[in-house]
Amino acid sequence: MTCASSAQPCAPGWSPDPSAPGFIGEITALVVHDDGSGPALYAGGDFAEIGGSPANHIARWNGSAWEQVGDGVAAAINDLAVFDWGEGPRLIASGTLYLTGRSSLAFWDGQAWLAVPGTPNTWTGWMGVSEVTGAAELFVGMPVTGYIRRWDGSTWREVGDGLFTVPQAFAEFDDGDGEALFAAGGLAALYKFDGSDWAAIDGDFSINGVVEALAVFDDGSGEALYLGGQFSRVPHLLDALRVASWDGGTWRQVGAGFDGPVHDLTVFDDGSGPALYAAGSFTHSGGTPVSRIARWDGAAWSALGSGVDGPVTAMLSIPSPGAAGLPDGVFVAGEFGHAGGLDAPSLAVWAGCACAPDFNADGSVNTLDVLAFLGAWGADDPGADFNADGVINTLDVLAFLSAWSLGC
Repeated sequence: MTCASSAQPCAPGWSPDPSAPGFIGEITALVVHDDGSGPALYAGGDFAEIGGSPANHIARWNGSAWEQVGDGVAAAINDLAVFDWGEGPRLIASGTLYLTGRSSLAFWDGQAWLAVPGTPNTWTGWMGVSEVTGAAELFVGMPVTGYIRRWDGSTWREVGDGLFTVPQAFAEFDDGDGEALFAAGGLAALYKFDGSDWAAIDGDFSINGVVEALAVFDDGSGEALYLGGQFSRVPHLLDALRVASWDGGTWRQVGAGFDGPVHDLTVFDDGSGPALYAAGSFTHSGGTPVSRIARWDGAAWSALGSGVDGPVTAMLSIPSPGAAGLPDGVFVAGEFGHAGGLDAPSLAVWAGCACAPDFNADGSVNTLDVLAFLGAWGADDPGADFNADGVINTLDVLAFLSAWSLGC
């Protein structure tokens, strides 16, 4: 984002907060959720403690430290999602075994973890939320007939005729025929669900490896669906090393690709414009060193400083204003100890240069931002917690006006 004035120079860079010293295990999912106490960053996976504090497979960053969410859950978490079935947004966790009661799918109601009613008696995997059927539903991959089910808050249903194996990634994308839900994974193809049934894009078995991530990004030539994973070829025998794009009609390589798997994709604006970020187990894009994370601006992949020194297993972008006590940035979790040369055990953030006083995000800092902030403050909007102390009061007005007077 470009602001009208400049108070001090800013360059995106690595920050160790909120790192997890002493963390042992694996983080598989990151998500921001507001359970009524303010937006916070949640991490789920296979671990018993995080940041030196007990945490049964799930933890929350409270602005200064990691804390357990209730009593945690009883088994490793595969994925996290936020879903509102009419009772307010709820944090959903999927797992390899029973998370609570006799269910491998559980939700946090702000006080306790509860079983999602009617969950099939099996492990549950990756999740996606979509309104492609006309109402919000939670789509869950699982090893049952058809390998996927959907839940609307009361009833579990099949999803068309199903898929060939458990999907590992979901994304909503308009391919020119309207918004649809897309899924991929170890399916050897990209599949589209139009609200009625699935269709394979350019035929079954047209991708020669696992797809682990999907993201929608516009590099300046229009929106496209980007795929990341372990493949080296996509439909029409097009070489594409672990990353490719499809705009609804044409498949494309994305730069030189990578020399190792892509585990996650996200989109973030670090202050210089929106870009696609890829993270995984790679170290190079062609001849360019990119240690486990890279940025695509529509022309080339570039490194984020010296990157991180181990595989990234989960990634999440948080724009400003984000969760309390956190900068806007790209958050990464994985098997690393350093990020950009800084000590950052298992978690780190590539912090951007978003302009917080540009409250209406129009690229200029002016009186319209004051009006926008005061409107949000009067409505108790969480975004008006400008000083990120968890309380919306006059201190936030003073903090905003102080920042606004300096510009960006």
